[in-house]
Amino acid sequence: MTVESPGILPGLVRPYNIREMHFSRNPKIAMYMRSYKLVKEFGEGVDRMFREMEAAGCPAPEYRQNEFMVYATLRQHKDAGTEQADQTNGQLNGGLNGGLNESQKTTLEFIRLHEGYNTKQISTGLDVPFDTIDKHIRILLKQGHIEHRGSKKTGGYYVVKNE
Repeated sequence: MTVESPGILPGLVRPYNIREMHFSRNPKIAMYMRSYKLVKEFGEGVDRMFREMEAAGCPAPEYRQNEFMVYATLRQHKDAGTEQADQTNGQLNGGLNGGLNESQKTTLEFIRLHEGYNTKQISTGLDVPFDTIDKHIRILLKQGHIEHRGSKKTGGYYVVKNE
């Protein structure tokens, strides 16, 4: 899969140093997202993508650019059999096909063990960024795996008992 992004890499960031060199393409958006806790730290996205691909047994993401576009390519493991390909697709696509990826399953299991926790408590307990947990919770709610009980301020999440 290749993702295309208009523009070029910012500052001194190049495809070969993208993991070490952190420089926002739009610093104002980055500051906004940081101040509203939409990201935990600057530059976490690229590092996270490398970690997730490694955990799935896939090659590292590949970056290239031309005068007008940046390309990020994510590849499936070359020796992946059907079972590995299905697992990798599930991890990368997650809820797109109605299934849960490993991170979402971990979130569901954490809620099962800590019923009544709110999003912030789940995020802290799993040491996963708040926004990631928020996305997982929305998927789990939509698919009927969990429900919210109580008020918005003091309520928490519970596993639906037919799980």
